[in-house]
Amino acid sequence: MTKLAENEKREKQKLDHQILKLKKEVDDKQQLEFEINKNNGSIELRINLTDKDLNSKKKLQKSLNKERLKNKKLQSKNEELQDAHKKLISVQEDLKKKEHEIERLKSKVYEVLKAKEQLSNELQEELICVKEDLEEKEEEVVDLESMNQALTIRERRSSDELNEARKVLISGLKDDLPCAQIGVKRMGELDLKPFQADAKKQGFVTETEGPMKMASLWNKLLRDPSWHPFKITTVNGYSKEVLDEEDEKIAKLKEVCDEGTCDAVVTAVKELNEYNPSRRQPLPELWNYEEKRKASLKEGVEYILKQWKALKPPRRTALHDIGVSSISHLSMLRLSRFKMFWKAERYHYNFVVSSFCELDPYLGRN
Repeated sequence: MTKLAENEKREKQKLDHQILKLKKEVDDKQQLEFEINKNNGSIELRINLTDKDLNSKKKLQKSLNKERLKNKKLQSKNEELQDAHKKLISVQEDLKKKEHEIERLKSKVYEVLKAKEQLSNELQEELICVKEDLEEKEEEVVDLESMNQALTIRERRSSDELNEARKVLISGLKDDLPCAQIGVKRMGELDLKPFQADAKKQGFVTETEGPMKMASLWNKLLRDPSWHPFKITTVNGYSKEVLDEEDEKIAKLKEVCDEGTCDAVVTAVKELNEYNPSRRQPLPELWNYEEKRKASLKEGVEYILKQWKALKPPRRTALHDIGVSSISHLSMLRLSRFKMFWKAERYHYNFVVSSFCELDPYLGRN
């Protein structure tokens, strides 16, 4: 906008200069007309003179011709001046238009500058508000970071306590009856039942023959860290480690063994790869035998509390329901369970019971 105003100013100065020039030409024209009128009067006077002096008359005629020629030139100059005057009027009109345009642009520039100043003030106020909001958010972030740190410490502490409680449960349940719903399973340990069934089916009676010998060989192979029958594959855009069905030993296993035996070996090698891939040794894990999956800590605690209540002397008619064949068997069972609980809960029982409600949100994920 400023550049446009400067251009208009320069053009106005140029037009003013041209106006002065045209005014001078008009003045010259008026002076010329005055001389023409004066000369015309002089000519008429000379024509009326007598022919007393012929030479003077000729000179006068010659002078008259010169004056007429001069008048023609003056007339032509006058026409040019009239054209210049018309042009001057047109230029003056254009100048007025330009002046009006300049005034309009100045008004517009003023409005723009005023709007810019107002916008600058609004932006300044908004900037102050944003700065205040930012400071509040920074304080909130600091508070959230402190809270997150406290929650992380609490989470880590709770996780450690849950892991310790889980270890206690595993330690207390590892000697439980195999028919229990919740118990301890050694993850990565080869299930010998399919091999035993296969050996019985084939008529082998010793563990150094047939399928049982193969089970012993597979047990050794499972403990070998150099054997890694897995491959990396992409599933739904994510890399995942899966069993390599084309592994030489896995393929050989499927050729010589039935489905149950193959499943036992595959399950054991998968569990070892998940729980202890480096050392390749079975690890105890809390297990839900009924649903054949890893049991949560909540399930383990509920099972312990249920078994604790079951230690009350049952009615004689209910012995068969809990799998007890005699009173002596029941007494041995109760004594065994009491020892197990005394050993496991002597240090951790108060923690498990008194913190049960507090840990309840975490139990389901363990």
